[in-house]
Amino acid sequence: MRNLILLSALALLSGCSSWANKASHWTSTAVARTGDLIAPIEVKQQQDDLHWLIRQQFNEPPVLESMAFDFRARQLCPKGYLKDEVYAQRQASFGVDPAECATADCRYTLVWKIHCDEVPRDPFSIFGKF
Repeated sequence: MRNLILLSALALLSGCSSWANKASHWTSTAVARTGDLIAPIEVKQQQDDLHWLIRQQFNEPPVLESMAFDFRARQLCPKGYLKDEVYAQRQASFGVDPAECATADCRYTLVWKIHCDEVPRDPFSIFGKF
């Protein structure tokens, strides 16, 4: 029994880094698929293989950051990327009160303009960023 507990503890400790990598991949994949369910993520190549435009339409702007965009950018730029521009655009003015979206058109497009560069990825942490 004691050996079984010791082996289980060793297996758990030795697998922490691989587990964290797998959890990071699973989380990123799930978020990317969820992002595509909301609305398709559109990717356009800009000047060359190093410059990309990533867009997606939303009904109301949550934030300018997107894990789905990060996942897609990492697919386009495996060695890393830098954001040149990040913005949300609308044809009309942005609503002030979220309740306005019940009766008005609150669609907007989240846009990232990125370029590929050697940028190391932040290590995955189950505790988030500090």
